[in-house]
Amino acid sequence: MKDSQIESAMAQVSGGKMDRTQLLQMKTNAESRLGDNPRIQELIDLIGRTAVPSLEAEYVFMGYCPGGDIENRRDIEWIKDGFIDFAYIESKAQLASFCAIHAGDKIILKKRHEFGETMKIHAYGEVTESAESKSTGLTYHRVDWKIKDVEIIVPLLGCNATVNKRNITQVDEGMTQEFWDWLKQAA
Repeated sequence: MKDSQIESAMAQVSGGKMDRTQLLQMKTNAESRLGDNPRIQELIDLIGRTAVPSLEAEYVFMGYCPGGDIENRRDIEWIKDGFIDFAYIESKAQLASFCAIHAGDKIILKKRHEFGETMKIHAYGEVTESAESKSTGLTYHRVDWKIKDVEIIVPLLGCNATVNKRNITQVDEGMTQEFWDWLKQAA
């Protein structure tokens, strides 16, 4: 890939006219050509910092206790250090879902409460950047966390996995007013 092509792609990304699908496709294409030109990493980094259009932002209800065991909780470190990661690489579907999280997406930390019915949520944050760890090679996301002093119990919305992405329509149709009030106060 030539420098002029990279500059053109960077201008497209910076222009703010690309939708979620276009940003993800450009990132995938750039990653596949990473060895062609060292400047491609600049493009990948720019994509990782560029928020998706607000109407395309997704709500990610993220479990924070691997294996459902509170002893394994990860949320304290995530909140303290301003990031979120996913190391359960055996689940290819969840790993792909986690890697497709983008700047502008909302992360809501959840723990299942009543099986098949409800979940407890206690923290919210917006993804500010997506990147790849130089030491592990795995994707992580920088998050601007907003902490709530109180947990609330909300409908489960089928969020049984660790990584559960929902679009605005799904959340709007499935959540209670209490959730929206909590989110507004957290923001």
